[in-house]
Amino acid sequence: MHLRVLFLLFAFLLSHKTYGQLLKPCSTVNSVHNEWVTRFQQRLPNDDFLRSSLTLYFPIKIFISGKVHSQSGTISPEKLMDEICHLNHLYKQANISFYLESPPTVLSSANYESIETEFELGQLLQSYKSTNAIPVYVVENALDACGFNVFHQGVNKGIVLSSECYKVKGALFAHEIGHFLGLPHTFQGWEGIAFDYTLKAPEHWENVKVERADGSNCRSAGDGFCDTAPDYLNLRWSCSDSSKSPIPLLDPMGKSFYSDGSLIMGYALDPCPNRFSKEQIMTMRAYADEFYPTLFKGDLPLRINQTLPIVNTPIENTQVNLSNGVTFSWEKVPGTYKYIIEVSPMPNMALITSRFEIAPDSLSYMTKQLITGRKYYWRLRSLNIYSFCSSVSKIYSFSTVLATSNVDLSANDNSIIINNPISEELSLKFSSEKFPLQLILLNNSGQTIFQKNYTQSVGQTNLSISVSAFPPGQYTLTVRSAQKTQSHSVVIIP
Repeated sequence: MHLRVLFLLFAFLLSHKTYGQLLKPCSTVNSVHNEWVTRFQQRLPNDDFLRSSLTLYFPIKIFISGKVHSQSGTISPEKLMDEICHLNHLYKQANISFYLESPPTVLSSANYESIETEFELGQLLQSYKSTNAIPVYVVENALDACGFNVFHQGVNKGIVLSSECYKVKGALFAHEIGHFLGLPHTFQGWEGIAFDYTLKAPEHWENVKVERADGSNCRSAGDGFCDTAPDYLNLRWSCSDSSKSPIPLLDPMGKSFYSDGSLIMGYALDPCPNRFSKEQIMTMRAYADEFYPTLFKGDLPLRINQTLPIVNTPIENTQVNLSNGVTFSWEKVPGTYKYIIEVSPMPNMALITSRFEIAPDSLSYMTKQLITGRKYYWRLRSLNIYSFCSSVSKIYSFSTVLATSNVDLSANDNSIIINNPISEELSLKFSSEKFPLQLILLNNSGQTIFQKNYTQSVGQTNLSISVSAFPPGQYTLTVRSAQKTQSHSVVIIP
């Protein structure tokens, strides 16, 4: 995450901050407002700088590559909700929260799948702008960097992220937001320069005073914060269980110490980074007050949903007549820009077999694309501009049957099946009025593996089907009589 001068078509000064990959050497400078940050640090510590416990709400405007934002992409619409939820989790310690200024703008042009040249970056920034929110541009690869802020004439033009470095519940996004709010790296001055860390550090490195392990020069060296440990590591590194660097470093006095991997503004690999120091928090809030006074809001709590989406139908363990289709319905969720229905044959929703996207002004959806005789599980997602951590409903189950008459389905339940799940033999019980009838057993691929017709019978009749030759799994038993046809889900176990 170096800041380097790039001469774009329209003369941008671009701060190129790599979060996960080293770039070719470049001239290293500080944030465009670095002098203000330095002056502010000289006044620390002072709890008054926290201003108040008021939460600052910042709008974000996402511009994202269509390839990246597809359902099979690195950052699907659902994953974007999870990422902003985690971003807010990391910033909760600073009483700072983020929301979407509007639904994400999808960059449909293939030109913006990746940014390979400075000219292409300039075109992207010129074509897509936001003056009322923090602009965040997400592409597959941006100049071989994981992330960077863009400055031009004293103004931060936004944040650029590469999805190649994306990790759910990682610190990349939070790290770049930290730069947007004025924070330097914990290893400030060491960016992009190779060093043999087995050696004692010099007093100065790249015209920046090197911080000592005892903190005696913490205000004038390194990142300027006295509650962050010295750090010289300018490459990605894995931290230990104690969130410390795997190797000791030597300060200019020859004293050994370890870098702190828990700090978000360092280069430790996820999941180590998870916090800001108190002085970093004071600086971010004061920086926002100084340079973005019209950007942050204070009235968002009234719009944030604290409860999960509420669904109406189908509710838990209901039986649905598939001849009429399955109708999903729910209560309106404020702030939604798209609803998503997810359907799975598994209780934990590990496999999504059906997914339906619904416009925000619709509160129901009907489908006939499901298979009869199956038990399904479903949930509702609200893609929301305000609420990210409470955007998914509880999981509900329902079963599909196919009835060809108007006979009440509830009057003919699964009591005909004596044993379920089964391992050797499927036992069934019928009354005489059901005959003649036909039994059909389908496997999970819809193939008929058993079919037999049964003639008239007097009184109660027990029938059985040997299933020992069939592999374990979910099957569909269809019972056809003169009156109606019904399907039931059966499970064969080893």
